[in-house]
Amino acid sequence: MSSERPKQCTEKEDTARKVERQVRKSAAAMFLESRHGDTFDAIVTGAAGKGTWVRLLHPPIEGRVVSGFEGIDVGQRVRVQLLQTDVARGFIDFKRVN
Repeated sequence: MSSERPKQCTEKEDTARKVERQVRKSAAAMFLESRHGDTFDAIVTGAAGKGTWVRLLHPPIEGRVVSGFEGIDVGQRVRVQLLQTDVARGFIDFKRVN
């Protein structure tokens, strides 16, 4: 068995995981597509220079807060409004509301 075989298997597994992740993200965006403008309770799951992320409590879907994210921290509960979805890219964008 050559040393290339394990490397190829690992690369194929990585590719499969990326595809699965993209399908999940696109399915979530499709699920929310008709709910633009709706508000949801969420919890902040990540905050970094590239964005602030929340997971909705119901349904448990994750997206990015693109407006009003200043001053919120990981673990904090917030109320967000769905601004837009992009099914092809699997993007879900929210803004924080009071």
